[in-house]
Amino acid sequence: MKAKQGLKNARTRKRFIFYCCVLALPVLQFIIFYIYINFNSFIMAFTKYESNSDGAGYITSFARFDHFKTAWNRLSDSSYMIFNSLLLFACQTAIGFTLALIFSFYIYKKFFASGVFKTILFLPQIVSGVVFGLIFMYLADNAYPVIMTKYFGKNVEYGLLSSLDVGIRRTTVLAYCICMGFGIHVLMFSGSMSGINESIVESAKIDGASLVQEFIHITVPMIWPTLSQFIIIGVAAIFTDQMHLYTFYLDGAGELSTVGYFLFVQAKNSDIISDNVTKLSYPELSAFGLIITAILYPTTMAIRKLLTKFGPSVD
Repeated sequence: MKAKQGLKNARTRKRFIFYCCVLALPVLQFIIFYIYINFNSFIMAFTKYESNSDGAGYITSFARFDHFKTAWNRLSDSSYMIFNSLLLFACQTAIGFTLALIFSFYIYKKFFASGVFKTILFLPQIVSGVVFGLIFMYLADNAYPVIMTKYFGKNVEYGLLSSLDVGIRRTTVLAYCICMGFGIHVLMFSGSMSGINESIVESAKIDGASLVQEFIHITVPMIWPTLSQFIIIGVAAIFTDQMHLYTFYLDGAGELSTVGYFLFVQAKNSDIISDNVTKLSYPELSAFGLIITAILYPTTMAIRKLLTKFGPSVD
């Protein structure tokens, strides 16, 4: 009896050690990359750094809201970045989600070659984003004009991504962003659709419901929790999405810049103290991030509440 009890205790200890090992890495990542970084960013936003007279180390002091003023002025002076960020969200939501829902419904109903389409649409998620971006850049700048001229008799200028009007370049990048997010949306939506109770669909067919009516009145309401979660995530990421601009333009996106791209480039080229008026220092970038959080958090919560309250009901 004691031997069995000892064996059970030993097994319990081994399981406990195993669980601790499995959880150690994600817990450590959460502590470092979420708790510590956010806490440090908050402290840094209120800290002023000055170089020591001997050039070694820094002198710190309370900055009050000076960094917030600098960050807010930069944000208010960059209306084009806010516009690009909002435009990206609007296009991904209105166009990307609509097309993804339609294709997901096509796959869910197992129409002709639905499995092939599902594989093709998910390919951008398998290939590295940088590799796919470089391929897309080559096709848009060089291959597309040749194809249009040779096979359709239309003269298209070279450089859809590099040298043409900013409106054309913006449209091209937006199309790329929609395509890149298309596969994961189709995968998630079609997965949610596969969980719909077939008896509900059969009942609707007996009552004479068409495919369009089934899609609007049954499919969309049944997968609304999944769709609404994607919308909420999109709202939360409005000012952090880089629109893949760094893949195409490195530091030179110019008028195409989004807020997320701006923050990435600034953080990459910044330092604890910045002597360049065009570059924000780390403390100023921390204040910038807190301002964005203050804007997006209540907005995200409000959108979540509205989608939950006024979204379609399966009843």
